Amino acid sequence: MTRAALLLVLAAGVAAGQDRPFLLTDPEPPGIGPKEQGGPTRGPVVPSTNVAGGALMLFDPVTPPGLDGKVPAGYTALWEPRRTVVGTDQQFGYFRQEAAVRFPIYSQGADLLLGGVGVRNTLFQGAASFPDGREMPGSLWDIRGSLLYLRQLDGGWAAGGSVTVGSPSDRPFHSASEVAPTVNAFLRVPARREPDAWLFGLFYSPVGEIRFPLPGVAYQWTPGENFQFLVGLPLAITWKPTDTLRLDAGYIPLRRVRAQLTWTVGDGVEVFGGYEWTNDAYLRANRLDRKEQLFLYEMRVPGGARLFFREHWVVDLAAGWAFQREVFEGRTYRDRANGFRIAAGVFGQARLAYRF
Repeated sequence: MTRAALLLVLAAGVAAGQDRPFLLTDPEPPGIGPKEQGGPTRGPVVPSTNVAGGALMLFDPVTPPGLDGKVPAGYTALWEPRRTVVGTDQQFGYFRQEAAVRFPIYSQGADLLLGGVGVRNTLFQGAASFPDGREMPGSLWDIRGSLLYLRQLDGGWAAGGSVTVGSPSDRPFHSASEVAPTVNAFLRVPARREPDAWLFGLFYSPVGEIRFPLPGVAYQWTPGENFQFLVGLPLAITWKPTDTLRLDAGYIPLRRVRAQLTWTVGDGVEVFGGYEWTNDAYLRANRLDRKEQLFLYEMRVPGGARLFFREHWVVDLAAGWAFQREVFEGRTYRDRANGFRIAAGVFGQARLAYRF
């Protein structure tokens, strides 16, 4: 599989697997020309210098930011020690693990079919209860599988779609009410100015902040190989002002933000810092209101180091401060009254990825 194809499955199929709105990125971004499309790179893995496509992968939890979507497999672990539940004497924390694998299924001419599977598990420590008397479950899961189809069209156009079937729940696939199919459609139209493009998409998922079909449109402006700006939905920027400094930042509606500044300090070594505003939604088994969801929101400020080793492996180690943490049950974000807040505190994170 070419690097451009791998970039597509990560920016499209994996984003669908995470139940996030997305748009198709450039099928052949700057820096991935014919000379580089012969297969995986040879020799030691070093920090990437190609910035195209990385903005959309910023929201994939198993992909270290800045690797430009060339990660077919990854694993991440996040630990937040117990902290006080605001207004109570309860203590609450969690340990989260997530893994994902992406792979080609069929490639012939202009047609490409790719697949992906992912699992996320969150184990909660301590105890917390909701104002209505219900207890927080001991663990939550998100098990999903995705298929992505892409067709390259004449004149630089590209179109396709993806389908993801997952079950974000305390009891995955317990019944049809805990199954969440996600559907995406996308179209890339070359702009008058090369290599810019117009990106159109349509996203639907029955779980999360947006539970209706969401159209999207963005203009992909690429004035040079070290700068890319997506203006619209999503909003994202990837900028490499020097050989050793890189900025990745993005926003996806309604409440998902991530920004990271990365500095290459030596051969195969990077340090980074950033800001994240993230959320997850789950469908509890046996809930009386089928439209009700269990939401988890938080902000984090991480800092850490990234090491490239053994030709294709990358490891991240980070720590930081987590705050604005809240858990609630309801149909929308307005239902936060039936929830609880967790005091701010430290967190630790480790991430391992395989990179082409």
